[in-house]
Amino acid sequence: MTNAFNRIAASYDLEFSDSPIGKAQRNRVWHYLKKINLTPQSNILETNAGTGVDALWLAQRGLRITVTDVAEQMVLIASQKLTHAGIANFESFIWDLNNPFPGATSGYDLIFTNFGGWNCLDKNAISQLSIQLNSLLKPEGKIVAVVMGRKCFWERWYFRYKGNHEAKNRRNSPHPISSRLEDGTFINTWYYSPNELAEAFPQFQITSLNPIGLFIPPSYLNPFFSKKQFFLKFLIGMEKCFSPRFLSNYADHYIITLQKKSCL
Repeated sequence: MTNAFNRIAASYDLEFSDSPIGKAQRNRVWHYLKKINLTPQSNILETNAGTGVDALWLAQRGLRITVTDVAEQMVLIASQKLTHAGIANFESFIWDLNNPFPGATSGYDLIFTNFGGWNCLDKNAISQLSIQLNSLLKPEGKIVAVVMGRKCFWERWYFRYKGNHEAKNRRNSPHPISSRLEDGTFINTWYYSPNELAEAFPQFQITSLNPIGLFIPPSYLNPFFSKKQFFLKFLIGMEKCFSPRFLSNYADHYIITLQKKSCL
């Protein structure tokens, strides 16, 4: 898996971050991040940081960011991006989430992960990760995770249109699904409903939950929407107007905020 993400690092921004759908979904994530009560110099740990698009956005708002990813090339690009933007107060290192946290810092105010990074972990690994993250957070610290759920409307419609009736329900499988990356590599992917994710984090309570990509389509539909920008703008507007919590598991992703429970 690490080699696969190293191979796509150089093209990731072109294929996703800078694409119309990628920008639209990320803007929705930032919309919800702005609602988190963070003060300047809050200490943020980002897992699966990719090429650092979110890390740069957070750092430019005065937050101290620690960038981690399983792929060395992703970490390198993210670090270069931050340095070129004049951000000096950041850390970056490689972290495979299946292994213990390699950093020296703890006492984070927020731990953040975007766009399905945790969907590369099986249920046992997610549970082990919850224990680690609990120990890294300050009392009442928060986790904000953007995760792929089980019942994506778009995916069901897309595969039904393609005549692939087996694939339209693939996210509901209890087994990992083999997902294709941009370079043709396949990786195992697990899908989690909001309730399933919350159950893996018993030390936390859900404080917010919203869909990401309920009307905005999945990124693999970028070619279809490349010549339908007006339609895409309409869908973005619809998502801004109507993103109820109860439909979170039916979007391409959902964004969930988990707050560390107070010790009594």
